[in-house]
Amino acid sequence: MNLNGEWSRLRRESGEIMNDGMTSGAAVEPQQAGPLRVAVVDNDMLTAKVLVQLLPKMCRGVAVPWWTTSGSEALAKTLDPVSRPQMLIADMSLGEISGLTICRRVRETSADVLLLGVTSYSLSHYAERLVQAGAQGLADKAGMQQIVAAVDTIRRGGTFVPAELAGSVSFDTAERAHERLKAGARKPVKLSDQESRIIDMLSRGLTYADIAERLAITQATARTYAHRAEEKLGAATLAQAVAMWVTGEWA
Repeated sequence: MNLNGEWSRLRRESGEIMNDGMTSGAAVEPQQAGPLRVAVVDNDMLTAKVLVQLLPKMCRGVAVPWWTTSGSEALAKTLDPVSRPQMLIADMSLGEISGLTICRRVRETSADVLLLGVTSYSLSHYAERLVQAGAQGLADKAGMQQIVAAVDTIRRGGTFVPAELAGSVSFDTAERAHERLKAGARKPVKLSDQESRIIDMLSRGLTYADIAERLAITQATARTYAHRAEEKLGAATLAQAVAMWVTGEWA
């Protein structure tokens, strides 16, 4: 299979059939549905739909029961015993709640869900923080073959490290990560949607001027929200608050 061509074709088809306002859905299971239920959360709707289409075709015995572009919805569904998948593929940069935070909250709660992080950004940027958040692997979102390899490795009880990170990082099994995080779990902090957006934008290197333009607010207002988040997180500095956000340590 020409992976690049298939990826491009499915992205085009997904764009053509995309319903207005549709940000989540139930996915069609493969004709011979297997036991592994894999859910997908990605704030890029086209990428999410491509994953939903390709995973059952390229991973034998995989079904995708649901997908969403919302981190909050993904977290709620993953923690709900009724809709809980056996594996969650989570984009690292989601906006209102980071993929790292989703992984940490899920892993603090249970070892039952396998966690795979994906990103279109530098893998080294997220690798160690994803280890600390309790995931079992990390893959390049642009490389479907790597995602398939990660799913196959993790479903068999292993952990997945991309070749470019070999020797520099090591993921824990779900059981080991759960025990580690459960021991250090604390009560989650509740940030407002706007506080979350602004801290997330700061973590991605945007300036207050950039944030003000994107959110149609003043720079002073953006600073106010950022410092409110800093106070809620109990951080000594804004830099520490941003670091807590990207590592999921506040969740």
